[in-house]
Amino acid sequence: MGDMNLGAIVECNNCKKIFRYNSDEIENEGTFWHPIWVVTCKNCGNKIIEEGEKLNLKIPGEFPDNFQISKRSDGIIEMKKTELKGTGEERANKSDIREYWIQLYVKENYKKLGFSKLEGPFNSGPDFKGIYVGNDLDISREEIDIEVERDFENYIKHGHHENDRFKNCKLLIILNPTQPTDDVIDKLPDYFMQIDIPDFVNWWQPKAKEYSKKSRIKGILLILSNVIKSKFVENCMDKGRDLSTCPECDICAYNEEGYNVPSESESMRYALYFLSTYKYDILSEEFNLNDIDAHELNSFIENLL
Repeated sequence: MGDMNLGAIVECNNCKKIFRYNSDEIENEGTFWHPIWVVTCKNCGNKIIEEGEKLNLKIPGEFPDNFQISKRSDGIIEMKKTELKGTGEERANKSDIREYWIQLYVKENYKKLGFSKLEGPFNSGPDFKGIYVGNDLDISREEIDIEVERDFENYIKHGHHENDRFKNCKLLIILNPTQPTDDVIDKLPDYFMQIDIPDFVNWWQPKAKEYSKKSRIKGILLILSNVIKSKFVENCMDKGRDLSTCPECDICAYNEEGYNVPSESESMRYALYFLSTYKYDILSEEFNLNDIDAHELNSFIENLL
């Protein structure tokens, strides 16, 4: 049928009549990665079905920040890919590491960094509170506020130097070894600590790769569960009835007031059930969404209804 957004000219395989169909007359009963285009013949009412070409949809992920799959508040699934350049050390030296990882490194390695106690990271204000007992910094042995950033510049960009919650922040821990400029240094905490980059990279890379695998699997499940939920609601035979008498299906996306509500855990459970029923190995690094057959998915939904 070609590009469905432009409509299509279709010959009925039953009555052999040819008609042009607008895009709103053409339905995709498959998925976005495996389309199954369907139109109803204007002459005889025959259902005309044509399978579209499967997309070569690959979800990569050597590191967790180069491919992100998320669900917006309006239920739309977003997939974003960014190009990563350089080795782990090169990325650390140019601040191309998520702050989450730097905070986690400090939390897990606080004794190595010279702290006897560390609490955090906190959701607001300085990231940590801790007691420094090392010999590299002349800091009194009392609890201090500590902020963690990728570099000195980010401390200023985030407006911490103008935030009253940071006025007692005594120590700034950074990853990027670039030194602060003269016009910035007076706006920073009294003491600085620079993380050893080779040690950080050795700690970070295996954790990032493991996180990437989990994120990839969760992303596939998120997309699949959203498709299952959408198909369920689209094909539900009860959706036109009075909600007071409607059966309470745990995968349904509507509550008693008719509002769309998240049931992500339930639809995730059905996604896993589908994968296990049809023996898809989601843990395999070779597995991708385009491996899923839309016909099997439709049969699965029919059995739910």
